[in-house]
Amino acid sequence: MARMILGPEGIGLKLSPEFLECLLPHPREKVVVGGPQGGKSTNDAAEVMLDISRPLDRRRQHLYWVVLPSFKSERTEMEYLRDWGKKLGVLNEEHFPQNDQAMIRLFNGLVKVETKTGQDPAGIAGEPCDGIVMVEAGQVPETVRHAAITRLTTYRGWLRMSGTLENDEGKPQWAWFGKLAEEWRAQRDDEHGAWSLPTWANRSAFPGGYDEPEIARLRGMYSKHDFDRRYAAIPSGVANPVYPQLVMPGYLTPIPPGHDVWVPSFGATGMDYGALLGHPSAVVAITVNIQDEAWVRECWVAQTGDTHLIDMVRLDMSARYGISPDRCSEDPMLKAHADYVGTTTAKTGAGARMARTGVVGARLNARKLFFDLNGRGVPEAFEEMKRVHLTLRLVPGAGEVWDYARIADDRPAAIENAIELIDWSKKNPWSGWEAQKGLSTPTWASRRLRVSG
Repeated sequence: MARMILGPEGIGLKLSPEFLECLLPHPREKVVVGGPQGGKSTNDAAEVMLDISRPLDRRRQHLYWVVLPSFKSERTEMEYLRDWGKKLGVLNEEHFPQNDQAMIRLFNGLVKVETKTGQDPAGIAGEPCDGIVMVEAGQVPETVRHAAITRLTTYRGWLRMSGTLENDEGKPQWAWFGKLAEEWRAQRDDEHGAWSLPTWANRSAFPGGYDEPEIARLRGMYSKHDFDRRYAAIPSGVANPVYPQLVMPGYLTPIPPGHDVWVPSFGATGMDYGALLGHPSAVVAITVNIQDEAWVRECWVAQTGDTHLIDMVRLDMSARYGISPDRCSEDPMLKAHADYVGTTTAKTGAGARMARTGVVGARLNARKLFFDLNGRGVPEAFEEMKRVHLTLRLVPGAGEVWDYARIADDRPAAIENAIELIDWSKKNPWSGWEAQKGLSTPTWASRRLRVSG
C-alpha cells in the first residue's frame, strides 16, 4: 500500500529501507530523529499522506496539523502535501500567506491540513485532530506536546514529533526531545516509539546508502559518537556537555546514613524565572552537610510567571529544609523583586554564567555535589543537568563563540544560581553553630571565608 501510494506508481518517491523503517510503524506517539539531508520533511509529509489514503469516515471532516517552531519557519511538509495533492488530482484549495498560517483542503474538503505554531502552546486548541506532526520538535517546549495530545483523544489520533539532535544554525534544543528519543528507541510498543532517519536514507542524494563515498568521508571526519548523533541520528547523550562528570555513577543516589547532618544556615534555594514563550520557571532547594556535600533535595518547575506563586514555593521549600528565607539566589531579571523580598540575584555580566558553571563543575569534580534520588523532582533535574551543552553561535566582530544551549535547562539554571550563592557567600554559615554542636570550624569553611572576604 505504502509503495503504491508513495513510490513510482504514486507520487514518485525513492523509498529506501531506512525511510520505510521510520514511516511504517504507527504507534500513538512517534519520535523521528533525522540526520541532515536525510529526508525528514519528506518522511513527515508521507506520514500524513499515508493516513489520508486510508478509507475515511465521510460523515465528518478529517483534520491534521503541522506544528512549526514559528510561522516564519520553513513549511516544507505543507508544500510537499500540496504538490502531491496536485499530482494525484485531489487538491481542492490552498492558502499559503507569508509568515502566517498555511492551509490545504483535499478530497473535496473531506481532509483539511493546516499549520500551527509552537511559540504559543495555549494556541494549540480547536477542533479534535486525526493526526499531528510537530516539526523540529526539539525547538519547542514539551508543553506543546501535551497540548497536542489533548486534541487527539476524541478520534484516537496520532502524534509524530520529528527533529534533529544537532542544529548547525545554533538554535537551542529543549532537553525533553532527546530524552524521549533515547528512551523510546529502546522500548517501542503500540503507544510510543522512536526511530532514526540517517542522512543516507535519502537515496536521491546518496544512492549508495551507508556505503556512499561522501558518507564514508564524513565517518572519517568525526568521532563515532559525533557521527552517530549528527548523521546516523542516534540519540545518545549530548555533544559538548557542560557537565560530563554526570555520566559517571554515584551522583544521583539516596542520601547515605551519616550524610544527613546539615549546616542549617548554609543551604540555599535557587530560582530560574521564565514565563516568556513557554519557558518554565524553576525553584530548587539545596542543603549542605558537615562533609561539605551539597545535596539537591527538591526541584519544582511550572509554566508560570506568577512571582507570588513562585515565592510561596520558595518559602515552603526553605521551611521544609531549614533554609533561611533570605538564602535564595533569584534569576537576574528579578532584581527588583529580590530587593523587595530580601533575597539576592545571580551575578550578571560577561562571563557570569561560565563562572557559575565552573563553580558547579568544581563541586562535581571533587564529588561534593549530589542529587537525592528520593527528592521530589530531583531525578528530572539530574537528567536535565546532564543535557546542558555548549553550542556555537556567531557574534558580530568576534566570529563563532561557544555559548550554552540553555533555553530548555530551567532546573540546571536554578541549581547553578543556588550553588553560586552557597560557594560565594560572604556570610559565615558556621557562625555560632559549630560552638552549639561542639565542633570547630572546618578548614574548608575557613578557606572559603578568607577567599570570599
